[in-house]
Amino acid sequence: MPLVLLCGLPGSGKSRRAEELRAALSADGGDGDGDGDGPPRRVFVVSEADFLGDGGGGRSALRAETERLLSRRDVVIVDAGSELKSFRYELYCLCKQAGTPHCLLFCPGGAACPDRPPLEPPDPGRHRWDWPLFAAPTSADEALPLAEIRAALFQRPPPPPHRSTRAEPLQAAGFLHQLDRLTQDVLAALMAAQRQQRRRLPARAVRPRGRGGTGDGRRRRRRRRRRGPRGPTATAGLAAQPARQPGGAEPPAKAVPQLRQDAPGRRGTGPAPARQHVPAVPEPQPPVKKAACFLGGGARGAIGTQNIEA
Repeated sequence: MPLVLLCGLPGSGKSRRAEELRAALSADGGDGDGDGDGPPRRVFVVSEADFLGDGGGGRSALRAETERLLSRRDVVIVDAGSELKSFRYELYCLCKQAGTPHCLLFCPGGAACPDRPPLEPPDPGRHRWDWPLFAAPTSADEALPLAEIRAALFQRPPPPPHRSTRAEPLQAAGFLHQLDRLTQDVLAALMAAQRQQRRRLPARAVRPRGRGGTGDGRRRRRRRRRRGPRGPTATAGLAAQPARQPGGAEPPAKAVPQLRQDAPGRRGTGPAPARQHVPAVPEPQPPVKKAACFLGGGARGAIGTQNIEA
């Protein structure tokens, strides 16, 4: 539905021009050429006076009503002051979202009111939402430029939709249910593939480990214990053997180094060391004190010493 937005100060005759425009566009046919041979076209007038005052909602309610009536077939005329360019830009975005053209009709004259915002004059050279702009005649007896307005509304392509004004498609009512079913199907397929892969693996790869490790590790340790130690100590006896004599005689036999048994569970080379005799330590004796005593024998007697245990 094409949109016609009126702009001007209070007392500039906006309501009268809105009724004049509604009567002219209602008489036109569906093709918009003004000859009246097409089907009738509906024209809606949304007045700002219906939404002012207590409980009216103001400009937000006016914008909501315009958005509800806006379509590609009929015409919506917004009878409002539209002093702010931000409000004119909001209605321009609604036209882009609906895919319908629009035009701006400026009514000169009038007087500013203290309860109204100051007028921001439309500037089509700087603001694209103020174009196309038509000015109503100053005299009330003069008619509106209806031919130019019809061409702007019905013969001009609508503005291209922008990403910010494009409505996102609504999801179906069963979207969450379908998403849950798809998620369960994917999880079931993954678990089935994992079970098949485990069946194809060898038994040794999936055998759990015990306390002693895997069977291969235990077998390697047993073979290592049977072979004995490796290194220079194990090969010292072989390197010391003399070579065979030229005449074929066997070299003199030497003593084969015996394995050490100094520690349980340990293998080594060389004879076992002889045990050393450790002398017994005497027990400590109690200390002895010497005291003088009288030895009888003779008149005078004799004085000697005697050991007394402490």
